[in-house]
Amino acid sequence: EPKDIAQLVLQQRALLEAMYEGVFAVNEEKQLILINRAAREMLDIHRSEKDLIGKPLDEVLQTSPGFLTQRYASVSSGRHDQIAVLNQHEVIVNRVAIEVEPGVESGWVYSFRDKNDINTLSSQLSQIKRYADNLRIMRHEQLNWTATLVGLLQMKHY
Repeated sequence: EPKDIAQLVLQQRALLEAMYEGVFAVNEEKQLILINRAAREMLDIHRSEKDLIGKPLDEVLQTSPGFLTQRYASVSSGRHDQIAVLNQHEVIVNRVAIEVEPGVESGWVYSFRDKNDINTLSSQLSQIKRYADNLRIMRHEQLNWTATLVGLLQMKHY
């Protein structure tokens, strides 16, 4: 029903706008068919989505050489994160084909996140691991002293 189709479109729009990752899609002619707010913000694009839809991607984005033509590994192989430069921002990109029919690509959806954000999170995770290791070592040392005191008390060596 038309009402159901309209509801699905609204849900898709809300989902895309709620995502923290940047998302854009291109058709087989490499024209932009979708871009979310996070993508426009991360890439410093100050035009509205309506102004961008239908434009060739190379008019909207400055990409690293071969960005649209390079072959990406499939997601199932686990090698889906690719480093690329979009509008002078180093990002980590995933690409998924839009298939209207199985095996026939009619476009691609790209999702990306800022590489600096990933580096920051990695650094914070490393610091937390070191902190947890230090706490474990301190706990072990404290238990050793406590075990010694318990032994002395049980032997009545006050």
